[in-house]
Amino acid sequence: MEDYQAQTDLINDEAYAETDLTNAFAYASAAAYAKAQKTLLRLIDDAGGEMTRRDILRAMTYLCPKDLEDALQSLVEQELIEAVEIPGKGRLRQGYRTLPLS
Repeated sequence: MEDYQAQTDLINDEAYAETDLTNAFAYASAAAYAKAQKTLLRLIDDAGGEMTRRDILRAMTYLCPKDLEDALQSLVEQELIEAVEIPGKGRLRQGYRTLPLS
């Protein structure tokens, strides 16, 4: 009976540790995501409120493109930035512009 109880306690401890580790990873991931969003907002503001997608990608090389796209999309959905077309030398360039806070 004691062996069964010891095995059950061990399984419960392992499950708790795995859940705790998963929660810690999710928290760290959320913190990194929020930091990326703040950095994007500051980056666009520092560039005069408007920045091409190419310049954003070059400035945020430490993020993988998917995470960067998710962060940009989230900021668009929160209505903190908007997607715009910026005139270039030849063709229109994709970019983002910060929106005034209401």
